[in-house]
Amino acid sequence: MNLLARAGALAAALLLAVPGAARAQRYDHSDAAGDVTRCADDACTSLTYASTQEPDIRQITIRHRTDVLTVHVLFTEIRRTSAEQGFGIQVRTDEGLFRQYVVTVKGTSVTTSFTGPSEPVACRGASYVVDFRGNDVLLRVPRACLSSPRLVRVGFLAYESVDASRGYLRADDALRRGMDPEMIMATLSPRLARG
Repeated sequence: MNLLARAGALAAALLLAVPGAARAQRYDHSDAAGDVTRCADDACTSLTYASTQEPDIRQITIRHRTDVLTVHVLFTEIRRTSAEQGFGIQVRTDEGLFRQYVVTVKGTSVTTSFTGPSEPVACRGASYVVDFRGNDVLLRVPRACLSSPRLVRVGFLAYESVDASRGYLRADDALRRGMDPEMIMATLSPRLARG
């Protein structure tokens, strides 16, 4: 192999090895088992793992398709209870746009919100499925609601309110062990190209 061919092969290998430069339209990640974090007053002051399995995330699959972004999450166990439960994605595009889609379930009541950094944003066509029997959640956001980006990074958080009067909750981040101590931002995936 001549020197020019070797240099080209090395450059290609380095481009493939750059973290966060993934060009895949699909990203799969297995989350650590038993990493549900107990939090109080909107801050996770210590990574004390809860004894329960709810809402312990086990697997996340993110697909960035030509028309829609889908996030499918499998849990060890989720149950419909009277406690408030939240399932949400955070998306950052290659243009710097930030969006968050959250589904909140309390008993049989369900609410959704689609927001920018600090304000509600209109998004027609965003949808969800929370399957308590199958222990999974599917969130779908049309790419038009994200300004039809070329690349996205996506994170997912889940929480369950344990004692609302004292501000306690249990939470899990799909892409890291435990939670961000500030419990504000989800850990984001590598960049995913539309496919």
